[in-house]
Amino acid sequence: VLCGLLGRRVAGPRAGLVAAVVAAVYPNLWVHDGMLLAETMSIFTVALVLWSGYRFWDEPTAGQAAWLGFCCGLAALTRPEFLLTLPLLLLPLVAIVRTAPWRRRLGWLTVGAATALATLAPWVAFNYSRFEEPVYMSTNVAVTMAAANCDSTYYGAMLGYKDWSCVIRATNAARARNPGWDEFDASQRDQQLRPAVTRYVRDRVKRTSVVVAARMARVLKLYGVGQEIDLDNRLHGQERGVVYAGLATWYVGAGLAVAGAVTLRRRRDVPVFPLLAVPAIVLVAVAVTFGQTRYRAPAEPAVVVLAAVAIDAGLSRRRAAPSTEADADAVRVPVPV
Repeated sequence: VLCGLLGRRVAGPRAGLVAAVVAAVYPNLWVHDGMLLAETMSIFTVALVLWSGYRFWDEPTAGQAAWLGFCCGLAALTRPEFLLTLPLLLLPLVAIVRTAPWRRRLGWLTVGAATALATLAPWVAFNYSRFEEPVYMSTNVAVTMAAANCDSTYYGAMLGYKDWSCVIRATNAARARNPGWDEFDASQRDQQLRPAVTRYVRDRVKRTSVVVAARMARVLKLYGVGQEIDLDNRLHGQERGVVYAGLATWYVGAGLAVAGAVTLRRRRDVPVFPLLAVPAIVLVAVAVTFGQTRYRAPAEPAVVVLAAVAIDAGLSRRRAAPSTEADADAVRVPVPV
């Protein structure tokens, strides 16, 4: 529904219908549901952010700015990197409203950012009340970094991916350094794991560019494709047929999305950057963690809508162009003398 509404706002009713149909059958929007992880909700909240962003573009008001800020906060609650929707989506949308004076735009920006922070505040306050060390959003930062930064993910067969055996080794080393490890809560364990991971990354700065490139190539399905098909099947419990369907439709959808982005950019009546901001945020998150299929999930609504724009544009050109030589002759109506 949200993809359909978003496509309608971006490129009209037919594009909205196409986006809704594609979203209903696109495997990469539903393949993660059975894992019961953050991806299902992040797909929904990111689609909500994009729809709200274009609503603000159509009708810039303080109320719409507050609603957009609320949606950005919800998206950040599902995946913390979507706090970046504030500088990469809310701020530019407010800035390009040339019809309003800068004081009013500053007010909209303040309202939106304040609403987003107010949406996050209960969760942050709850975390502060239940952990020994300060926790803002999550206690698994160090665990994630330990899985992503070790020899097997920097030099071995898992280049750019994750390796949970590295987490086990890092945890055992931290336990050996801290006799009271078993009494630590999650925040204290996170704090104890971080220094070793940070030191590992710092000592291999020259290798970082290769690792980051591999992470991005993995999430874009340009590297390690066969390996991750096997991992999605064995570790994540996804049937091979579903995995292959997701892979094939990703290549088609991504290609159409590029065409759709070019189409929107040429029209110049609707900003394309909100739909590009989400994939950019996903790539940033992957660059600092690791590349795997499910980390791409929040970008899929943008891919679906941009692909729908391309399909809609193709249908429009097909209807406008003469289909046969007879049609072409019919266009050239002789003028009576």
